[in-house]
Amino acid sequence: MGCDVSSLRPTKGAGANKKNKKKTADAATKNGEHLGKEFEGSSSLEIPVPESKRVEHEHEKKRSKGSKKVSHSQPRSATPGRGQAESKLNPSCLIELQTIINEMSDSSSRGTSLSTPQLFRITPTIRDEVEPGTWAWWRQELRCEQVTRDGYSCVQLQDVANRLTCQHADNPESVDLDLSNCYMERTAPYVLGRFFASTQLKELRWITSLRLDGNYFTDDGFGTMLATMSAENEEQTILPLLRQLYVNNMNLDCSSVTGLLAYLFPVNRRAMHSLPSDSTLCIAGGRADRPSEAFIAGNKHGPRVPLFPSLSVLSLSDNPGLGTDGLIQILRNFLAVHYEPSSISVVDLSRCGFDKASAGSFQEYFGQLSKATEMGCYPVVPARFVLSGNQHGISDLHVIHSQASTSVQLVL
Repeated sequence: MGCDVSSLRPTKGAGANKKNKKKTADAATKNGEHLGKEFEGSSSLEIPVPESKRVEHEHEKKRSKGSKKVSHSQPRSATPGRGQAESKLNPSCLIELQTIINEMSDSSSRGTSLSTPQLFRITPTIRDEVEPGTWAWWRQELRCEQVTRDGYSCVQLQDVANRLTCQHADNPESVDLDLSNCYMERTAPYVLGRFFASTQLKELRWITSLRLDGNYFTDDGFGTMLATMSAENEEQTILPLLRQLYVNNMNLDCSSVTGLLAYLFPVNRRAMHSLPSDSTLCIAGGRADRPSEAFIAGNKHGPRVPLFPSLSVLSLSDNPGLGTDGLIQILRNFLAVHYEPSSISVVDLSRCGFDKASAGSFQEYFGQLSKATEMGCYPVVPARFVLSGNQHGISDLHVIHSQASTSVQLVL
């Protein structure tokens, strides 16, 4: 198509190039065969391996061939290649794998209703139970906020043992346990009852003064606390050295003070029922009442042993809920028949809401003291009544003491 024939003929230079390419390919083929023979059995054809490495590789190759022969002698598995794969696994891995399979089968057999089988069973941590009545138990109750939720009070209560020990080391005659104004919970008296009744806390035996001021207890809680302490006290005196008890500003009323005095100065009910039916040992037309069910259950007899036999100071101040009715219950208990005599120095009834009718109650009390003493009733006769802050209407002490000669002092 207009092309010159000479242009279609191969030139001499092109033929020479073809010959050179053929020679180069032949040379590469020869070199490849030579390298293949020289480095046969090596793991790489690109990097030459030294003679020492090649010898080591041959030894490893022989060992692997020997292991393959051993594996071939074993029976074949149903799945192709599975026997060879298992032979290469570490024996410990096989054991762990078998353990997992067993756990999966156990869990699936136990819980067939589950949508997915549980691979692992997690057992909950088992903690040693704390023995009740120990310092460890006391700290556990504080951590659980069974006594108080106030952080500062909780820290103070956790250090009770050290505080008592330090006070006893300084002066064994004065060991004060101050639990006042701790913002205690409703569950606190239940814990305190077991706390004071514990025979393992020897530090509590040193207490000479106990303060519970500013803590509000229900009748059920307060009654359970006193009953728990009294049950142990019947067997062994729990607080033999306690001389001062402060229950100020605890929202006590007529019912709660009756229950408290029933444990502090137990009344012999059988002897009281044997008294004549006249007005003997009566105040405001009645005798000492039995506490409510919250303090002493109807199917149980009251305590026979005073809860604090060494008590000399009883402070009930700042309980305006007592009123004149509460004063009547206090004086009835003091004038009742008791199991044993008691010696108390001070009864503080400041700011307890007494009115003018309280003067007549004191007249009846002082007028029957001598007769109760002659009858062997062991009446409670404090050396001093503190009546500050009450509208008692007592202006002349001679009127109160006119019917009896007594050394009881009234602080108005």
